[in-house]
Amino acid sequence: GRYPAQEPGALQIPQYGQPRRPGGRAKQPGYRVVRCLGKQPCGGIASLILHLRQSGPSIDRLLMHFDLSKPQLLLAQSVREFCQREVSPERVRELMTMDAGTDERLWQEMADQGWLGMHLEEQSSELGLGLVDLVVVAKEFGRACVPGPWLSTTWAATLLSEIGGAASALSLPQIADSSIQATVAVLGDSAAWCIESTSPAELSSGGRVSGSATMVPHAGQSQFILCPVRRDGQLCLVQLDKNADGVRITATPRMGATRTLYECTFQNVQWHDKQVLATGSDAKKAWNRALQKMTAAVCGEMRGLQQWMLDTTVEYTKTRKQFDRFIGSFQAVQHMCADMLYLADSSRSAVWYAAWALQETMEDATRAVAVAKAYCSDAVHRIGNLAVQVHGSIGFTWQHNLHLYYRRAKADEYLFGDATFHREQLAALTFEGI
Repeated sequence: GRYPAQEPGALQIPQYGQPRRPGGRAKQPGYRVVRCLGKQPCGGIASLILHLRQSGPSIDRLLMHFDLSKPQLLLAQSVREFCQREVSPERVRELMTMDAGTDERLWQEMADQGWLGMHLEEQSSELGLGLVDLVVVAKEFGRACVPGPWLSTTWAATLLSEIGGAASALSLPQIADSSIQATVAVLGDSAAWCIESTSPAELSSGGRVSGSATMVPHAGQSQFILCPVRRDGQLCLVQLDKNADGVRITATPRMGATRTLYECTFQNVQWHDKQVLATGSDAKKAWNRALQKMTAAVCGEMRGLQQWMLDTTVEYTKTRKQFDRFIGSFQAVQHMCADMLYLADSSRSAVWYAAWALQETMEDATRAVAVAKAYCSDAVHRIGNLAVQVHGSIGFTWQHNLHLYYRRAKADEYLFGDATFHREQLAALTFEGI
């Protein structure tokens, strides 16, 4: 705000919190005069904070500093430089032609950097970092539109970590060193992300698994599949071998070519007790916790997609001419770029808070994740539309990279639930217990 200076070198600082007079309105805020260092009247919040610190009690406790730490900023820079070097747009188009969406060399380099299961416990990965660090990497992968099974394998690793036990101790180190890949099959006929209303397969008492799951990411490249099933009405999480008898995996059409999708059909697949990783409330708790973490990660990826589309669009307005003028000089184009910036910056706040709240197990973590996914899904949709509109006809062509990001954004918009789904989750949380 603005603080009127009564004399050169002085500021009037409003003193709020005055006691209310009995039977009357609150007193008007008082003022405390603070001497400035210069001879001229000064203003601005930075000068205000400086002089408050010098003239009275510290107000640091009243300020919130919320930003990435220096190691996290260095991590983001390292991932960005890696992507610029190893995953250029030309390289992305080359990898898109492969069924796996990646090659062994690139996947091994990601493992060498410690980015496979980096947020897991130290005994399962070399880094043992937190969820915020995982979202940092997801954001930079989104900015580069990195193809491949990183997200699906990270999802499977997160679910195994939440389950714990012998299977987790055996598989997680192998995932971290790129020895194996894994995925999760969840969407059944209902295509619902809520675990209470979806069950792609049934577990019979005779030791057989039957059912089908759609839109399973990178199932064709994974060594095993984690799947929620029902046994006598109870939720179970099972681990199925991709090459087991009765498992059929079929490639399906997909929105973006940077992430492959499959349909998995299970026909009387033989199972053993050791393949049942969790049951009942333990299975539900592990599933919900892992799904929340991966929702935060995909929000981070959408944040990276938003930033690339924003930067590319603004740069395009500085070089494209129409009517002998750069289109960035037109007010309508400026408004669209300003809307993109507003949506991207607001998404950033929602994403970082959701990741931090989950990492620190805050009480409002579930609500924060739902807010982030609902907002980011709408924001990336709007930013993508505006980017295409500003680019004009060039944005529709296959030769321009914008369509890669637009397609990836559309896929992420619905991954782990769209904005409508998460608004429903927010409504349920709000009215819970009423």
